[in-house]
Amino acid sequence: MSDAPTFRDIRPELPPLSPRHRSTLERLLAGMSEKQIATDVGISRHTVHTYVKEIYVRYAVNSRSELMALWIRGVTSAAAKRPTRRACGSKA
Repeated sequence: MSDAPTFRDIRPELPPLSPRHRSTLERLLAGMSEKQIATDVGISRHTVHTYVKEIYVRYAVNSRSELMALWIRGVTSAAAKRPTRRACGSKA
C-alpha cells in the first residue's frame, strides 16, 4: 500500500493481526469498500466480509466508523507524544 503508519504502529496495545487481516484493515482505513478490497487483493467478497467481522471482534468495535475513531484516537495520541521542534531563534 503506502509508507503511511500502520494501525499496529499507531495502536501497539491492540492485538496483532495476521498479514491478510492487516492488509484488509489498511484498505478499510483507506476508504475502500469490501468489494474493492476483494478485487484488489484477489479474494472473494465473502472472505473480505469475514475478515472485516473478525477485525471488528478483535478490536471490540461494531462498525467502520468505530474502527476509524479508534484509529484517529491513536493517531492523535501518537502525535501528542512526539517531541516538538522549536523554531529557530525561539527561547526555551
